[in-house]
Amino acid sequence: MTDQPVPVIDAGRASGPELAAALERASCALLVNTGVPDALRGAMVEAARTFFHLPREQKARVEWPGTRPWTGWQPVREWGPEVSGFARPDLVERFEVQLPMPDGPVAAVDQDHWATTFALWPDHPADLRSRWTAFYAALAGLSSHLMGLLAAAYELPTDELAAWTDRQFSNLVANWYPPQPAPPPAGAVRQHAHTDIGGLTLLWADDQPGGLEVTFPGQRGWTPVTLPPDAFLVQAGDLLARWTNHRIRANVHRVVNPPPALAATTERISVVFFHHPDLSTEVRPAPSVRRPDQRADRAVHAGAHVIKRQLGGVGVTKTTTPE
Repeated sequence: MTDQPVPVIDAGRASGPELAAALERASCALLVNTGVPDALRGAMVEAARTFFHLPREQKARVEWPGTRPWTGWQPVREWGPEVSGFARPDLVERFEVQLPMPDGPVAAVDQDHWATTFALWPDHPADLRSRWTAFYAALAGLSSHLMGLLAAAYELPTDELAAWTDRQFSNLVANWYPPQPAPPPAGAVRQHAHTDIGGLTLLWADDQPGGLEVTFPGQRGWTPVTLPPDAFLVQAGDLLARWTNHRIRANVHRVVNPPPALAATTERISVVFFHHPDLSTEVRPAPSVRRPDQRADRAVHAGAHVIKRQLGGVGVTKTTTPE
């Protein structure tokens, strides 16, 4: 373990260079003063918790159909390696929502109408749809603000920025880590070490045993991360790393099991907003960060990258795994 602290960024006041420097150093940062109301987040989390405690047959009515990017309920802990990519599936359930970005400012969207674009809302709890949609809008706005700061810091092409903001492709996810009344199989953990697929990840998690650990660029070892109740963790993903020519590295992280003495009675919930550029985007190192000897036409298609990572198991993209 390492005790290097995660940088703290005031999202309401930070400059682009301050955010960029934090992500270059640590590939993640704690965000405070985000403008996202605690009550909005709390309502969303409570609705998610109610959903996860429903009987399996009710949750299965909105289960991911098995094709295309993940959405709906996903009993990931029951999937085999052909889906999870790991010999031992992760010990987590998920519910995932994807809403298309509206024409015009997300803050002005008719949220009731916007919510109708998603087909896998559960019937219960009845207010889950409205709570999640409101929270989705808030985090879409926050991710666009952060991307604007980074684009200014790196002089990224302004004609490409809209794909990462106004036309972003994003998912709002709740992860539920149930109690472990019996010891898990050898090697099974709540989530294996991995990097996220897209641009920025915004994470909130409760303070229960068995939590998040990250590793910093250029270092070996793991740092446990405890989030203050009013903070989010912003993490860099694969596609942001590519756009910045790896000046910002994708954040490697995992979720560990709770201590055995607490495992039978401990559950944990986290909320994650996975931000990506528009999936039709060709992502390549921006001219301002490209080396003179680098090819300008080397690009990754965002949509193909998402599906490839999903089908291959969302693992670590680095060449070495931290110890």
